[in-house]
Amino acid sequence: MGLRANVVTKYVCEYEGSSAFNYEAERVWEMLTQNCVDIYFGCGCGCDNFYGSWEINVTDELHEYIAKLGTLPPDEVNEYFDATNSDHQDYTNKYVKEVLDEWVRYRDATSGVIRIQWF
Repeated sequence: MGLRANVVTKYVCEYEGSSAFNYEAERVWEMLTQNCVDIYFGCGCGCDNFYGSWEINVTDELHEYIAKLGTLPPDEVNEYFDATNSDHQDYTNKYVKEVLDEWVRYRDATSGVIRIQWF
């Protein structure tokens, strides 16, 4: 086991149309990790905040959380967002489920991870 510097000769990002959770990285992080979803966090914008690069492992726990969202009242604001905050009114259980389903569809075919970049 080790942690070595490796030279990157090619790094190409292609972004899909999915854009969600404006300024809510910390809440999304809490929502996923408190439901046992495994996330690797890279410090793209400094390690003092949650904005940067994420790799979310597509595991049974992620699928279980998505399934759980499907059993909750769809129009209710997700419990990780403040229902009294007008900026959070769109973050319903249905919306969160749809976003996570979309993320799973766009996972990397080789590694099986979902790559998220907050910008």
